Amino acid sequence: MASARDVPHERSVRAFMTALDGHDKVVSIARRPGTYMLDIALSSGTTLAVFMTNIYVVGEADVQEILTEHNDVDCAVTLSAWNMTSGDAVDYGRQREIGVFKWPEFFGAINYGKYWLYEEIPLGIDSAKATAERKRRKRVWN
Repeated sequence: MASARDVPHERSVRAFMTALDGHDKVVSIARRPGTYMLDIALSSGTTLAVFMTNIYVVGEADVQEILTEHNDVDCAVTLSAWNMTSGDAVDYGRQREIGVFKWPEFFGAINYGKYWLYEEIPLGIDSAKATAERKRRKRVWN
């Protein structure tokens, strides 16, 4: 990646893996030696290759670089709470069925078959609309 600041801190990686271990859809987690890649087996039978980063704003060029270095990536996840993903990066990933997420989004995405389409429901949406939106997404994303 571009700089050492873009590499997630080991504490962040461990915290992410610990949180993943508690997710009801996660069966197993294996870290690829010498990389910031995880292979995450899900209860659906899918195994995701996840690239972990600390890029402040993950852009389209970052996703392209990640895919050049790791052509089997299914998802790129930025681990720091203050980090973001650009719309261009998310759209680029979706076109290639690659999820580009912040940590909390990834935890929602793995509940769906078409995880790369996942996006958080806006906070301002009322509970009835949120319930209807969750049902619609379940039909479309699985």
